[in-house]
Amino acid sequence: MRALVGRLATLPACREIRLSYHPDNAPAARLYAEFGFGPAGDFEDEEVVAALAV
Repeated sequence: MRALVGRLATLPACREIRLSYHPDNAPAARLYAEFGFGPAGDFEDEEVVAALAV
């Protein structure tokens, strides 16, 4: 995850990284929060969308 975020952050057009996870998946929510992702206020199908500004 660290390598992927680092790589995406080097791309000139990348200003935000978004991902989604099922709201019942607490381990995923904790993992993404540890990397700085926060709720974007959106849902994709039934999943919470989280975003990280880069």
